[in-house]
Amino acid sequence: MEPLEFKKRPNSLVPVPFFALGLLGLLSLNVGVAADPGAITFPPNPQGILLLHLAVLGWVTPVMMGADYQLIPVVLHRPIGGQRAATAVLAVYAAGVLAFLLGWGAGRPTWIAAGGAAAGWPCWASPPMPARRSCAARALGRPPWAWAAGCCSSS
Repeated sequence: MEPLEFKKRPNSLVPVPFFALGLLGLLSLNVGVAADPGAITFPPNPQGILLLHLAVLGWVTPVMMGADYQLIPVVLHRPIGGQRAATAVLAVYAAGVLAFLLGWGAGRPTWIAAGGAAAGWPCWASPPMPARRSCAARALGRPPWAWAAGCCSSS
């Protein structure tokens, strides 16, 4: 397995806005749970599903996207092109999540669909994704246990 290349990491300011959005999502989730603790029930009610989507889309996903910008060049030894596009990716994603969550809360299916499409596009088309997809393509010819052991190693 090749050593990590920390010299290839991008400017540290690239992932910070993603982490800030994740923090905002976490704070919003805490406010939502504090405002309606009965929303977390089984079977789930619409408010509970809204909080679930807020947790996944508002907290976890932006943090993961920011981590992609930071870690993929180091781990996969591939530079990420279009780091300046990170701001646009974040803006489209944040607007999509906001439209999705507001649509869910207001019961507007068109907002949910439009917001989901807008939020989903950056997750697939952001600059770190081609590096991950090429890694997965190289791993397809290997046994499954080799995937976890470093699918992009030179051996």
